[in-house]
Amino acid sequence: MPKKKTNQEKSHKLSELITYYEVCNKAEGKSPKTYNWYSENLKRFRGYVLNRHHNENINSIDVKFLREYILYLMTKHRFENHPNNPATSELLSSSTIHGHVRTLRAFFNWLQRENLTVTNLAAGIKPPKIVKKVISTLSDEEIVAILHTFNSNSHAQIRNKVIFMLLLDSGLRIGELVNLKLDDIYVNDGLLKVMGKGKKERMVPIGNKAQKTLQSYLFRYRAKAAHSDIKNVFLSVNGTQLTENGIKLIFKKLAHESGVERLHAHLCRHTFATRFLLNGGDVFTLLQILGHSTSHDLKKVLEFYTDDCVFEDLALGVVCHGKKEFTDQINMLFTDIPDLKWEVKSAFGTNDWQGNDWIMSGTFAHSSIPGMPTTGKTFSVGQAGIYQLRNGKYSRETGYMNMVTFLQQVGLMPGQPK
Repeated sequence: MPKKKTNQEKSHKLSELITYYEVCNKAEGKSPKTYNWYSENLKRFRGYVLNRHHNENINSIDVKFLREYILYLMTKHRFENHPNNPATSELLSSSTIHGHVRTLRAFFNWLQRENLTVTNLAAGIKPPKIVKKVISTLSDEEIVAILHTFNSNSHAQIRNKVIFMLLLDSGLRIGELVNLKLDDIYVNDGLLKVMGKGKKERMVPIGNKAQKTLQSYLFRYRAKAAHSDIKNVFLSVNGTQLTENGIKLIFKKLAHESGVERLHAHLCRHTFATRFLLNGGDVFTLLQILGHSTSHDLKKVLEFYTDDCVFEDLALGVVCHGKKEFTDQINMLFTDIPDLKWEVKSAFGTNDWQGNDWIMSGTFAHSSIPGMPTTGKTFSVGQAGIYQLRNGKYSRETGYMNMVTFLQQVGLMPGQPK
């Protein structure tokens, strides 16, 4: 009598497994946006399998094949074979490819967990490094230019103006905005009840101008709902719920009409976060407003707004707009010192420092320094100084110890330490 095949030995088609994986993701309570993202990425992988005339049996796929797929993605252009958008000359971004790798890792991990494969083929595959882009927030002039594009005689234009002002004033994600219900608006209290990622509910404050504009929209300009069960705040001209794609199209048109070509909805969120901190807001309050909760989220928040901050070091006589330019200028002062490199880093979590300040730390490879033989020695916070936010600028007068004094102490600069 032939031996009965185990679950791992059975032949499973990729298409069947993708469908089953989506069912499991739904059953685990993942959001439609999340499980659809996984499914679309996996369907693209399956398309690659079929185009290569490869066996669709999951057991026929190996690590080499997965790496070839990643290399294939690196050659593809944005919106290539997209049903609605024309292809561009721009290649898929590193973050997009990173997402595809994360999908494969999650999928093959699930296959192993469900005893559908013996090993996790994707476990050893590292995603490509994401290119770090400088995020420049909206300037006052750009905001004014955008506001001037709205036509006060059009109900749709008034709705779009409210959307722009609300995103800029609250830092909401567009998914949170389109899902706002009438019962979630506490106009008199200046609060919005928002359902964020991970089905976490939070209260988000809005300013006086946004309050008045939103109240006027709700009472005078909001379209009549196509059905009585539609309770969304923002509706299309047909009275149906406005979608995320609808918001993206509104901002695409707005970018063209205002001349602010780099405008997109999420840029409003970055702008809100930057201005909140520069106006003296607390970083932990900001995290709560934005719906972030982890230290990784905090690092992201602290990183993206520093390019709009002014850094100054009065002890060294350096003042620059943006962290990168400031760091470059500091390093230029010490070009004659071998292998010395300064870097501005977040002070959060360093020596129990809990503020949204920054430290200047340095590394060097100089084994002849007395008492510091270790290659790659890192200077401490006390040796480099803390840059604290004062009047919209990150400033250090002397810190705990002047950097020049420290370098003189360890023999890297001539002169007597003060």
